[in-house]
Amino acid sequence: MLDFVYLLVEAGYTLETSPVLATQVIDRIKVQRAHGMSTGLVTVSRDPEAFASTVAPILTETQSPYICIGPSRLPVRLFNAAFAVRRILRRHGAKYVYVRDPWSALAHQLAFPIGGPDLIYDMRGDVVAEARFRGSSRPRRWVLDRLVSRAVHRSSHHAAVSSAGAWLVTEKYGASDVNVMPSCVDITRFDRDSPERQVIRRRLQLGENDVLVVYSGGSQRYQMLPQMFDIWRLMAGNKSVHFLALTNSIDPNENIDLPGDRFTRLSVDRNEVPGYLNAADIGFLLRARHPLNEVASPVKFGEYLASGLTVISSPGIGDVSRLIEREGLGILVDADQPAQAANASLSLVNELRGDHLARSQKSRNAARDYYDWESYTAIWEDMLHGDAPTS
Repeated sequence: MLDFVYLLVEAGYTLETSPVLATQVIDRIKVQRAHGMSTGLVTVSRDPEAFASTVAPILTETQSPYICIGPSRLPVRLFNAAFAVRRILRRHGAKYVYVRDPWSALAHQLAFPIGGPDLIYDMRGDVVAEARFRGSSRPRRWVLDRLVSRAVHRSSHHAAVSSAGAWLVTEKYGASDVNVMPSCVDITRFDRDSPERQVIRRRLQLGENDVLVVYSGGSQRYQMLPQMFDIWRLMAGNKSVHFLALTNSIDPNENIDLPGDRFTRLSVDRNEVPGYLNAADIGFLLRARHPLNEVASPVKFGEYLASGLTVISSPGIGDVSRLIEREGLGILVDADQPAQAANASLSLVNELRGDHLARSQKSRNAARDYYDWESYTAIWEDMLHGDAPTS
């Protein structure tokens, strides 16, 4: 019998196309397998060839049976997922089905209207607040809220990526106990040696005393890239500061207006990201003040820390902002005040010059303590061997 079956119905994010989803599911599966836990997977796949070449080998290596369903309209996708999860459970059995969104929880309900394996609901974000941010209608937000409520009440175990998310699940949706597990990373992927750092820095034409500022992630509106580039332009007056943007979407016509010899924008494979992050000194992570960010746990924060970066971020990002201040992992700036943010960032640059190794180690220590999947194996084991469900 399998311990966990991951049920992923979201069509917009698939394991072969979303590095973030792969980090949060595939890397977790690898660690669970290393600790003797067995897993299976039912997921949507938009690119079967890419799935076969990137995801399937890891699932085979971890002895994780899987079923892929194709993208389709939501009702069809839900029923296909329900049949698929029933099929994989007939073959292998499972103690728990893990979901991370209300639609996947609905597919579990369709598969098992009565009985079935217990459900683990992992609140990865406030989907109602996200819908409000996107401008969704009030009826759609009401439906999402009802789906989340139903998912929480049907689940025997609950998790959230932040303390604010855990509060939401308990106070708004009535769960009695919630495990906080942030968006973790496999820190061993980011533990690179100094020779590779130097190779990449030479490739980027950096001098020995130059400071490399990096952004790694998407270009969605909530990432605040225009505000970040405004801050970078003001920082560029210091000619020892260089800038690197690692994004999947590159618009060749976009005018960033940064010095061409000190600004690089790349789209790189997921496996190449750790090398570039380790070549940098400061990572940028800006977010707008909005309820959706209060419960968030951005994956790039764990990646920055695991790479030894000092972080420049915004107030009000879940537990991230508090951890930065409490542990001295960087600074918080107001992205809508670019001049003040640039001055504070340049002051941090000067501080780093004399204290780079100590700050880098502090970030790596924080990654190991708070953002390493290995740190949460006890929670999974408690689920498997505990006396009773948590709610």
